[in-house]
Amino acid sequence: MPSAEDIVEGLRKISVTVEAGTTAERMDLEIRPGSAEFIFGIATEGLTPLEARLAGKRVGETVAFSLEPRRISTVAGHLCRHLPKLPDKEEPVFLRIRIEDIRPADNREVVRAMAEMSACGEGCCGGH
Repeated sequence: MPSAEDIVEGLRKISVTVEAGTTAERMDLEIRPGSAEFIFGIATEGLTPLEARLAGKRVGETVAFSLEPRRISTVAGHLCRHLPKLPDKEEPVFLRIRIEDIRPADNREVVRAMAEMSACGEGCCGGH
């Protein structure tokens, strides 16, 4: 039986794979990198909409949704700098995010992530 540490929740380091497609069924857009790692739930303003979708999930579970690439900073907030760059297009992109690993973040990782976030501003996605 999975333990409580296997659930996406605050101060866990989450590793995900990200796929993108032109439809929900076709993950046919190439994005790099196809994976991301971040500490969940450290924003001062609460969970981002992306984190809210991932909350309570376990390793192997997937979330899928679509969004217009220009809205990535609204959906991902400070996490957008950890995610692959989406194609520069007007029409929605369909994303599939799979939880690959969940582990407790150590104190250094939390402090480093918070420092990075404050150095750039929570909504910053430029140049990352």
